[in-house]
Amino acid sequence: MRILTLFSFLLQVCNPAGTERPNKKLSSYRREIKTADYRLSTDLLNGYPTGYNILPVVDAMDIVNVSIQLALYHIVDMNERDQTLTTSCEIITRWHDAFLMWDPEGMF
Repeated sequence: MRILTLFSFLLQVCNPAGTERPNKKLSSYRREIKTADYRLSTDLLNGYPTGYNILPVVDAMDIVNVSIQLALYHIVDMNERDQTLTTSCEIITRWHDAFLMWDPEGMF
C-alpha cells in the first residue's frame, strides 16, 4: 500500500493536474542515450526464439533445473477462524537459459 501511495504521489508531482504533456516536436530533439545494459538486453532478445512454450534449452530433451526460493518478510495477518494467513513475501526463481549467452569482450 505504501508503494502504491508513493507511486501516485510521484505521478502527481511529475505531472500535476492541468499541465500538458510535452510536445512531440520538442521530444524529437532529445538525444537518445543507449546504455550498455540496454544494448546488451536488446541484442540478447533479438535472437531469442519466439513462441508460446519455449524451453530455455537447445535440445528439447534436456532437463531444465529450476531453483525456487521463498523470502518471507513478515506475517501481515493470521485469521484462525477462516484459516487464512496473509504474508509479505517474495518468490525467487532461477534457471540457466541457453539462449541468453554472450561474449563480454565481444560486446563493447
